Formats: sequence, C-alpha cells, structure tokens
Amino acid sequence: MDVGAVIFDLDGTITKTDVRFAPFRERIGCGDGDVLDYISRADEHEREKFYRIIGEYERKIQENCSLNDGFMEVMNFLNKKGIKTGIVTRSSREHAEIVIKKLGIPIKHVVAREDAEPKPSGEPLIMLSKKLAVPVEKMLFVGDFLWDMLAGKNAGVKTVLLLNEHSKKFAHLADYTIEKLNEIIGLIEK
Repeated sequence: MDVGAVIFDLDGTITKTDVRFAPFRERIGCGDGDVLDYISRADEHEREKFYRIIGEYERKIQENCSLNDGFMEVMNFLNKKGIKTGIVTRSSREHAEIVIKKLGIPIKHVVAREDAEPKPSGEPLIMLSKKLAVPVEKMLFVGDFLWDMLAGKNAGVKTVLLLNEHSKKFAHLADYTIEKLNEIIGLIEK
C-alpha cells in the first residue's frame, strides 16, 4: 500500500484508559447526540460550564492513561519507512499536549478541537494533509470511534478502525479493521 502519512486519533487509539465518558455526558445532558455540537449551540454561560465538565474528564484521562499495545512498534516502523504522522483529536490542545508529553508520544503535528471543525468533519485531516504535504489519497486515519470513520470518509482518507467492545458496531464504515495497533504494519506492507 502506498502510504505517505498515518494519522491517529489520540484517546482510545494511541492511548488506553479506564475513564468512561458516560457520567460526564450525563452531566452535560446532551443525550446520545454529539457532545461538541450540543455545546456549540448552548449559550455562553452554559458553554463555559460544559467545557469545565469536559476539562474534568480530560484531567481524569491524563491521570489514568497509558500507551496502547504496539503503538511504539508502529511508530518505529513508520519512522524507518519515512512515513509522516499526525494526531487528530476532539480533545483540547492542552489535553493533547499533556498526554503527548506524559507518554512520550513522538508525534509533533496535532489538530485539536480548537484548530478546526472537529471530527466527524474531514477538515482536520485535510488540514494535516496540507501541513504534511501528503495528498489525502496517500493517508491512513486510525481511530476507534464513529467520528473517526466519518472524518476519514469526509476527507477522502482511508480509515482503519481499532476494534474494541464498543467500536465493532462501526466496522462496516471502515476501510480496514485491526485488533492491535501493530497490525498497521502488515496493512502498509501489502
């Protein structure tokens, strides 16, 4: 496969954590809808309150996260092959920078929710395509959730779904599915 860049989702893909979002979602009161879309439609006072709740969630992740198995193996492979990397996250830039520093994630190009319209928009991936000078057709986007698969589709980027108990229901939307991150190596070498 001719790949010039591999872009990763952060939380749940590069990292793993036991922190669950459901209790925070319940406090925001957005039901099953898109949390960030719900927050964007709230008045200024409510938005601030909701972002404080999201901030609590992100801090819990920062305290309780580790690298997903196989991530550094994939990064070593990508570096040896000269394949560029980036991160697209719906989290804040501050959160991404803290997690990247804490876990020693060797990726410097990050698009967070403040930088572009968040996933499922394809805008963050298109932004990285331009920044990395890699056409979208030569990119892979690796994620673990519906928004990741839709963002890839919306940007014209091939998607790789990291399967877990919650993500299996989105497998039909992915171009490829993997159970462990190091399976990306086999996909690229095909």
